Amino acid sequence: MINEFSLIMIIFPIIFILLGFVGYIVLKNIFIAPTLTFAVSVVLTFTVYNTTFLIWLIIYTLLSFASSMIARLFVYMIQKFKIANK
Repeated sequence: MINEFSLIMIIFPIIFILLGFVGYIVLKNIFIAPTLTFAVSVVLTFTVYNTTFLIWLIIYTLLSFASSMIARLFVYMIQKFKIANK
């Protein structure tokens, strides 16, 4: 059984980082995945956890945004590499 501490400190950050990365790759927009992360975190805050989870909401949203930016850089570098090799 997964306890709440490992869920908040390990599992959720990994999920939201992957969501940000894959969200940009699929949707080609850096704002959709963090917005989805924010919405999911708000629902979790008020249904499963209490209002002290709000700080994690901000952290998870920032993690998702950062991973979306990294994915954007990754896609940009791949496109530049393909153009340079033609």
